[in-house]
Amino acid sequence: MLDYPPELVAAVQGYSWRVEDALAVAWCEMGGHWNPTAIGAAGERGPFQLHPIHAGRWPDYWEGSMIPSRNAEMAFDIWSESGWGPWTCATLLGIR
Repeated sequence: MLDYPPELVAAVQGYSWRVEDALAVAWCEMGGHWNPTAIGAAGERGPFQLHPIHAGRWPDYWEGSMIPSRNAEMAFDIWSESGWGPWTCATLLGIR
């Protein structure tokens, strides 16, 4: 396993997804380096690159999505409904 930043590891633990999968997806979504405030070309935000289409789900989306622990919590909500389907990196990594 990669030596992921402790803040990322702490953010993804405690959920019912495979921690290794969540770490790999977030790491890939951030471009393979620690950038918790990453903003993608379509406005995706934070470690899991949450798309602004989800902004209406959470009142704190715009601020919270840039906090790794909150970003992971939001990502888990999406994952609970849709699995890894919404994340391009999951497909690239062969994670389903």
